[in-house]
Amino acid sequence: MFNLNKSKTICNTKLNTNKNDKHVNERMDDYIQIRMSKEWKNKVRMISELNNCSFGHFVRQSVDKNIQSLS
Repeated sequence: MFNLNKSKTICNTKLNTNKNDKHVNERMDDYIQIRMSKEWKNKVRMISELNNCSFGHFVRQSVDKNIQSLS
């Protein structure tokens, strides 16, 4: 009939850190990848510069505030 093309991502993923290592920097575990249009990225970058903070910090703060507003 037809073939379902299964993603290989699930099979090839692994943890970034060793579970037994107690001195792992917590920031290494906090990773998010966001896909966005170039126009949207430019708007967010401009707003973050107006707030005098880095792009990544601004995105993390925004996500955190949205999560808190849902709770």
